[in-house]
Order: sequence, then C-alpha cells, then structure tokens
Amino acid sequence: MKTLRLNHILLGVYILCSSVGFGQEDSLRVYVTPEKSTADLNLLTAPEGFVISEMFNGYIHYQSSTSIVMTMIDNVSYLDMEKGMTEDYFTSNDMVFVKSEKVKTDHDYGGLIYKATFTLEGQPFVRYFAYIGDLNQTLWLSITYPVKVEELIEGVILKCIKSVNLKPVKDEE
Repeated sequence: MKTLRLNHILLGVYILCSSVGFGQEDSLRVYVTPEKSTADLNLLTAPEGFVISEMFNGYIHYQSSTSIVMTMIDNVSYLDMEKGMTEDYFTSNDMVFVKSEKVKTDHDYGGLIYKATFTLEGQPFVRYFAYIGDLNQTLWLSITYPVKVEELIEGVILKCIKSVNLKPVKDEE
C-alpha cells in the first residue's frame, strides 16, 4: 500500500515538473526547436542508496522518497531556460519560489538551480530544478523530496548536481 501511494506521489511530482515552455517572438530570426530526449543516466553521479527508477528516467531513493528526474534538452542553452522560470511559472504550478543561484559543476559546466516548495496530498515537498549545460544542450534535473528529510538529503543532492558531466568517459570493453 505504501509503494502504491509513493508511486502516485512520484507520478504527480513528475507530471508537475514537465511543463516548462518555450516561446518564439521575433519572426525575422530563424529558430531551432528545442527537443527533449532521454538523458544518459551516466551524466551525473547518483548519491549512495539511489537506484535507477523503473517509473521515470532517473534515480530514486525509496527510504527518503527522493527522486531525481533527468531530461536532456537539445538546441537550447541553460541560460534560455531562465526565461521560463518566472514567479508566474511557480505560482501556476502551485509552488512557492524559495531561491535561485548559479552553479559550476566539478567538470566546469555552468548552470542554474531553482529551489521551490509545494504541497501534495497534505505533505510538504522541496523541488530543485537544475539546468546545466552549454550552448547546444541542457541537462534538466528535477529533484524532489519531502521537507521532513531535507536536513539529511539537501547536501547530498547539491553534491550530485555538481557532479554533472555532459561528456562522461565511456568504459571501453
């Protein structure tokens, strides 16, 4: 019964985080359409205890109900993503904006992190949106956990974000 409830919560969390939009205003310019694709799970170092999810592309830590959803967005820089992260975006998704900051990964990729809170079925949650990339692609991380485990999980999550490497070395067989 607990697993079924967790599955419903995680599905709801995933649906909430998949609504960033893109706009085109200047008809004189040529635009490349951003495309979402499945991100390679090797682009980051998952924290200890996290396992590959069977419900979404990313990782999950069952004991803390923490999820890391990974999506690659091609043809867009992480700086372009900032345009969609407005107060209206958070409000329209029933979230409360907490803070944003720039980040530099251990592999020298730039990015932006947004922290928000929301309530789902009476339970308060924290969500981090991390957009990390270069001129041509952005890794979008949507990381969600219950507020009650924040003291234990937040530092681990921030370290995970800093581990992003968009060009990981492939093991040769």
